[in-house]
Amino acid sequence: MAKLFTDQGLTVFEVVHGSQPKYTISDILPQVRHAVRFVHSVASQYRVDPNRLGIVGISSGGHLTLMLAGTGDAGDPNAKDLVERESSVLKAAVAIAPPTDFLNWDKPHRSLVEDKVLASLLTVYEITPQMPAEKVNSILLDLSPVHTVTDHFPTTLLVHGDSDTLVPNQQSKLLDLELEKHHVKHKLEIVPGGGHDGKTFAPGLLSAVKWFLANL
Repeated sequence: MAKLFTDQGLTVFEVVHGSQPKYTISDILPQVRHAVRFVHSVASQYRVDPNRLGIVGISSGGHLTLMLAGTGDAGDPNAKDLVERESSVLKAAVAIAPPTDFLNWDKPHRSLVEDKVLASLLTVYEITPQMPAEKVNSILLDLSPVHTVTDHFPTTLLVHGDSDTLVPNQQSKLLDLELEKHHVKHKLEIVPGGGHDGKTFAPGLLSAVKWFLANL
């Protein structure tokens, strides 16, 4: 996949985060945010412009992409880890088939916990069957990219299949509306006949290349 980007002169940093069952979202988000800071710290070494960094992810990677896009900061100048002093701000984002709003899953006021297919994944969010509903909703709210959107959100491309039965394209449409509300430069591409599969992912990556070339 990297070759799609490098063939066009883009530099690619591939990020691998910790996975289940050892790591949860509260572990993974700082890991991938640290990776962005690391790229900032070595930008001159790799001859890239730290002010022109893009991020792309598919499915759960699309979720992480959007969480990072909406929560970038200047870094902690007092951090002992020199990398943590670096910025995590991004210029552009591309999310392919991403979850965006866990409290409105497929339809309004239906949370992710009500989706029987995805219920087995809830441990990654540190949600247990015994947890009070109020606590569950608080976690899902904090982990929903749609609530991170501000006027400073990076320019964003969303790609989603119209036949995705795992992550409904309603999720991208919700974020599309929020980006519009905040006047963020963005675009939503719906892939006809695309599911949560290569029929959506392949054209999504090609669109990502074009988006980065146009916006970075």
